[in-house]
Amino acid sequence: MDLSAVFKSYDIRGIFPGQLNEEFAELLGKALVSHFKCKEIGIARDMRKSGERLHSALVKGIVSQGCNVLDFGLCTTDEFYFCIARSNLEAGAMITASHNPKEYNGFKITGAKAKPLDSKSGLPELKKLVQENTFRDSEKKGTVKKKTMLSDFIDECMGFIDSKKIKPLKIVVDFGNGMGSLTVPKALERLPVKPVFMFEELDGSFPNHEANPLKPEACEDAEKKVLEEKADLGILFDGDGDRCAFVDDRGKKVPGDFISALLAKQVLQKKKGTVIKEPRSSKFVDKVVEENGGKMHLTRVGHSFFKRDMKQHNAVFAGELSGHYYYDFGDFVSDNALVSALKILELVSVENKSLSGLVAGAEKHFFLSGEINSDVKDKEAKMKELEEHYKGTAKKIFRIDGLSIEFENWWFNVRPSGTEPLLRLNLEANSKKLMGEKLAEVLKIIRG
Repeated sequence: MDLSAVFKSYDIRGIFPGQLNEEFAELLGKALVSHFKCKEIGIARDMRKSGERLHSALVKGIVSQGCNVLDFGLCTTDEFYFCIARSNLEAGAMITASHNPKEYNGFKITGAKAKPLDSKSGLPELKKLVQENTFRDSEKKGTVKKKTMLSDFIDECMGFIDSKKIKPLKIVVDFGNGMGSLTVPKALERLPVKPVFMFEELDGSFPNHEANPLKPEACEDAEKKVLEEKADLGILFDGDGDRCAFVDDRGKKVPGDFISALLAKQVLQKKKGTVIKEPRSSKFVDKVVEENGGKMHLTRVGHSFFKRDMKQHNAVFAGELSGHYYYDFGDFVSDNALVSALKILELVSVENKSLSGLVAGAEKHFFLSGEINSDVKDKEAKMKELEEHYKGTAKKIFRIDGLSIEFENWWFNVRPSGTEPLLRLNLEANSKKLMGEKLAEVLKIIRG
């Protein structure tokens, strides 16, 4: 069993059963008890075909050590975080491979208050415990108890908006056969909206398209449906339902950082504070945050970094390009796709503008390249070359996540891939012409 292949930066993930199987899940269950030294662990799973088998093995491992299991059953990952935090559990394991293709599965591990484990804290210790496999079964086995908190979760998410302000919008909702169909319809039935649901049947084989709204081809069905239905907007959810993307009334997907800006505006209008983004995100976010009395903070990509910084800076909102949007739930912080969907519906209603109208200003002044990958053998040397080339003319150079270099009318960020010999470039300028010119200029250096 090659554990280095399945222990990732923020979770455990691999192909079932080749890289990750029941034997691994049972050992992981034992390792969780040994690591957290707790009396009860909360677990849940998504709809993937291998989920039941991994679930049974994980439970077997946990109870063999004399620890109890609180089983939340089929859940979105954002509901799972809520369950762990509000049940005052010291540990939790969600069986999911998020947006990955059907052959994958995995585990998202949290500590108390749904704080995620990652490669800096927690996951290396679990990996070591699984590798050593020196566990001794307890004479007294743990118990398994089932619990549902779906109604409480929906109530709390609805509390982030004023439902009376929502207009009778017509919306297309594409679940991609993922977990969002267990939560989103129950929230929408409390609103005067007219939803058109797509691919709501839970099916871990993903028969219609990958449940990954970052991929353009995964958005095509929803884009077409919005136009066919003459809908106000479309919302897409990923496989485990904690991430979302939006299609405007023109049938055009809205960039994730533009959505971050809109959500930041919606949050800041109710409560002033710090907003967090990653260095790849558009300056449109900064503009909107400043206009609405907020303060901007940058952090590294990854939910563990975002959640840590939200706590440290007492932030009111955070957003990633990938469609993870984060909120303060009081006693814990969490990415939550349902809250994000509800907030966009409220913003469109209150502003009395179409979604395309809300981002029209951004489209005129902020031109993004999208992420462009280049094969680079020595990634650090290439980043130093870029830094040296621009240090005399740049307004600002910093390394929060890769290398970021800013100028008056444009900026770029290059990040090294953690698994491949690639540099990932994102560039933005205040005109399409300048963006094209500077993109060619930077790529020439990277690929030279």
